[in-house]
Amino acid sequence: MQPTSPDGSVWHEGELAVQRRAGVQTSGRGIRSSIPEGLIGFLTESRLVIFASVDSERRAWASLRVSEPGFLCVIDPLTLETEPADLDGDLLLTNLKQNPDVGMLIIDLATRRRIRINGEAEILSDNGLRIHARQVYGNCPQYIQLRVSERAPLNDKPPSLISRATQLSPSQHEWIAQADTLFIASAHPEHGVDASHR
Repeated sequence: MQPTSPDGSVWHEGELAVQRRAGVQTSGRGIRSSIPEGLIGFLTESRLVIFASVDSERRAWASLRVSEPGFLCVIDPLTLETEPADLDGDLLLTNLKQNPDVGMLIIDLATRRRIRINGEAEILSDNGLRIHARQVYGNCPQYIQLRVSERAPLNDKPPSLISRATQLSPSQHEWIAQADTLFIASAHPEHGVDASHR
């Protein structure tokens, strides 16, 4: 996942193949290797973060975190930290202990704004994360369904919806069929991981 230019403007061969199949080509301009000052406010006010990681068998996992503003803190142009990012049943921290490559999608559905940060994660003593950024870039609002999220009371701990199985249940099939949004993780053997919105 190392950028080939100071700005991190690089597409690996998998991304280039997808662009060719879709009939589009992008230059990679706008991909940076550091966090611009203009993004700091957006990052520190964000409540919804999707992390991408890979497990010991190189399977990609998308992990969602919803928190209050301040969950993310920009330390310097190359580093940001999260509050504790553990969640019962989720593999994010387990995966990052084995492979520090991480992708992040920070999204605000109410304004249809999103930022992606790819890099390496360091697990802190409180199970927070320190992310060392390698690629930072914004995405257009295309395909983002406009919505305003509801805020649960801070003392309410949401029930875990995480489960593992070899196939989807009928209720999961129905739930997915009605969804208009999903988050997906992808991985490349040499260029790290990426979290995306669809």
